[in-house]
Order: sequence, then structure tokens, then C-alpha cells
Amino acid sequence: MMERHGYSQTEIGRIVGKKQNTVSDALSLRRLSEEVEARYRTSDTRPGENVLVEIARETDAARQLELLAEALEFRLGVRAVRA
Repeated sequence: MMERHGYSQTEIGRIVGKKQNTVSDALSLRRLSEEVEARYRTSDTRPGENVLVEIARETDAARQLELLAEALEFRLGVRAVRA
């Protein structure tokens, strides 16, 4: 919707009934590497979406994978991943 119609995140939020920061977090998940997405989908223990949002803030795909592995192994929360 942003690319096709030029909507801002705030406008999308109004359309779908969510706050702008929720839209921003959802869009940030698109920055996860394919490896991270695949590993997350096949994992028995999955961190919450907020942990994935923190991982997505990392631009390096290899580091994203490392962070996910640590989050899965040690059941890390957002604060631990952020640190």
C-alpha cells in the first residue's frame, strides 16, 4: 500500500485499525533474512514477535541468525536481544 498508493505508515494504521508503531514493527519483519525466517518457522520454541522485531533491526544477515540462535537457545526476551 505504501509503494503502490503512497500511503504513510500512519495512514495504513488508520485503515487497518492499528497504531503507526505497530505498522512499523510489522514492516520491519520484512528485513529478516530468509535463513532467519526459515529457522524461526521450523523451531520448536519460538520467541515472540517483539524479539523478531529487535532481530530485524540488525542489518547484517549473519548477525540476525546469531541473535535468533541465541534467543532460541537461551529463551531470550527483547531486552536481552537488544543488549
